[in-house]
Amino acid sequence: MSIQTTITSSPMKTTIVTESGTATESSQTTISNTTTNPIATEIIHKEIDLIESCITRMAQNSFLIKGWYITLLAAVIALFQKSENVTITVSIISIISVSFWGLNAFFLYTERKYRDFYEYVIVLRQQGNDKKLYSLKLTNYTLQYKSYWKSFFGKTICLFYFIPLILCAGVMLFNHFHTSI
Repeated sequence: MSIQTTITSSPMKTTIVTESGTATESSQTTISNTTTNPIATEIIHKEIDLIESCITRMAQNSFLIKGWYITLLAAVIALFQKSENVTITVSIISIISVSFWGLNAFFLYTERKYRDFYEYVIVLRQQGNDKKLYSLKLTNYTLQYKSYWKSFFGKTICLFYFIPLILCAGVMLFNHFHTSI
């Protein structure tokens, strides 16, 4: 005795109709390709929400780093404004600039990795691959990432940190030539 079933799916519900005519409805839709392991759309949405929260956290950290950088820069300039030793002031500003530049580049790099990971997970889950479900470790997947240095020298942050360094170099040169005369 074989039972024939027909499965129809819409975005809101899945209906399974057997040969005898009984229908069963489910509000949990599934995404499946030709694999035997369909993944519920709700599960995929939860996993994607987790990845989106990582992306948001990295973007927020990058924003906070820029705010702290400007605050520290202003504090150093205010504290050493009357200082006669310009070399110390410029050195402190340079160290702060390079440190925050590297930290901001790290957050930008990690955010970009999670953006690529987001796209990768969507494709995997649409194919029915449920391995490492809810895993946010980027090392579990083989993806092609841009290098850290592309983030470090990217347009979005390079000018933000490079301009104060250029100004520091200009102040050092001016101070050097002004004191040697």
